Amino acid sequence: IWGWKALLWPPPYPVFHLFHLSLVLCQRPVCHQTPGEGVPSRPGADQDRHADRYSHTVIQICLSVASSLTNIAAAALPQPDEIIAAYGVVQRLILIGCYVVMGFLQGYQPVAAYAFGARNEDRFHESVRFALKGALLLTVLVAAVYIILSRPLIMLFNRNPVIIGYGSRLLISQTALYPAFGMCYMMTITFQTVGASRYGLYLSVIRQGLFYIPFILTLPKLLGVTGIYFSQPAADILTVLVCVCSIRAMKRIASQNMKYDEGQTRP
Repeated sequence: IWGWKALLWPPPYPVFHLFHLSLVLCQRPVCHQTPGEGVPSRPGADQDRHADRYSHTVIQICLSVASSLTNIAAAALPQPDEIIAAYGVVQRLILIGCYVVMGFLQGYQPVAAYAFGARNEDRFHESVRFALKGALLLTVLVAAVYIILSRPLIMLFNRNPVIIGYGSRLLISQTALYPAFGMCYMMTITFQTVGASRYGLYLSVIRQGLFYIPFILTLPKLLGVTGIYFSQPAADILTVLVCVCSIRAMKRIASQNMKYDEGQTRP
């Protein structure tokens, strides 16, 4: 009934994530532990466990906010109906690629966690290298498919030539540097696995939160619809730089925590 204005609001599912986040911030966990369970093996482990609990929630909230702000930016441009409709189609296609990458990396997490818990440093770093290469390969393949078949994929959802034009350009811009998503998500999981969940939480918000939001708020006002095209690649470039600079710290923290746990006497 409301037309494209109804699309300016985020989808309803983040409301449940907000509810869960509020429980965590109020220190009222959904699942309670009995005394003596999950004894921290190192300083700061309890805080990291809390950060691990709501990192996925924060990712979903950032995605929702980014989508809503993109629609708001498009509403102020010429042909807002067509741009918003095209962006909605692109978001659905991007979500399919996200599920492929996230499924692969969620399978990697227990492997890395087992190696970390067993203090098998060689196996842990081997799994990290495999996951990083696999995530980059998957995201490159997904990006290649989306870029090469951008117009046919949009035409599966809409036959309006204007929407197809906007949609194909949006899909190309959203996936031009798609490996940034795979690298960032893989490192978020790895930092959580090695007990540095607070930094993993930081990585989970940079791509669609810290970096994307300032670009989508400013570039469309300066460049029009081209600003929407450039916002995601610009955020992805900064995300890659942060992730590359964090690789050495990730390896160092993993080695330190494995050696620390090895020297502790567990109850």
